[in-house]
Amino acid sequence: MAFWFFLVASAFFFLWLITGRGDLNTINGQVLSLIGISAGTAIGAAVIQANPPPGSVKTQQTGEPFPEQIATASKNLSAAIEAQAAEEQVKEAEKTLSELKLTYDLWRRQNRYRFLFDLLSEPDDKGRHVIAFPRFQIVVGTLVLGVIFVSDVMTKLAMPAFDSNLLVFMSISSGTYKGFKLPPAKKQ
Repeated sequence: MAFWFFLVASAFFFLWLITGRGDLNTINGQVLSLIGISAGTAIGAAVIQANPPPGSVKTQQTGEPFPEQIATASKNLSAAIEAQAAEEQVKEAEKTLSELKLTYDLWRRQNRYRFLFDLLSEPDDKGRHVIAFPRFQIVVGTLVLGVIFVSDVMTKLAMPAFDSNLLVFMSISSGTYKGFKLPPAKKQ
């Protein structure tokens, strides 16, 4: 959803500047359809995740706590310095903050490619993250249409008029993605 919003807003602003700040009628129905499909996908996925059926286990996404820990350690160091604490307390607070920053930097280096994996993976029934084809399909479709979109805006100086079949493809990808987010039916 953010991808299409950013592309369309940037293209609109670009075309507005290039056309002498006069053409405000550059967004067409196909572009609005893409924004609607991506918004419907995001909202549908959020609703499905927020409302699991009774008896199912809700998976929780947990982020890395480093930023909060570093902020807390920085506050503790500042408080120790302001309170004119013993030199040992200040050194301990500095050491804690330094260790947290080093650990965070190491974690970031080790997980720098995690973004792509997070886009393409879903937790399986054992809690492991595996590449999911519905996610792969929607990411590839979005990237392909995004390249076409940017190319058309740059070369034709107009928002692209996507073929209805491409919009149907994105709708099917969206529906597939949301369909696989639904929990499986309970066996009785």
